[in-house]
Amino acid sequence: MPNSSRLRQIVKTAQFELALRNIIENAREADDFIEAVEWSLARNPRIGQQMTTDDPAVWFLPMIEEQRLKKPLFLLYTFDSERVVFLHIHYALVGEPN
Repeated sequence: MPNSSRLRQIVKTAQFELALRNIIENAREADDFIEAVEWSLARNPRIGQQMTTDDPAVWFLPMIEEQRLKKPLFLLYTFDSERVVFLHIHYALVGEPN
């Protein structure tokens, strides 16, 4: 179980901020949407799935914006012992299973 008394700082890259505003134009709505993700990842960044073996590794977190978009999204991020860096947010490609 992660030590929730030691929170990591959340850092948002310019690329992440731009992508988020392209998805949710209203800054307040965008901040409200991403707040729960910040809370969770600051406490336990391993809730996502590791995508690379780089140092630091890039992680993937699927999510959905329920209020307006109702479309699946995913967050790319990395972390170390002090901070979580939000790299980018994208719409997920959803297709029919084969």
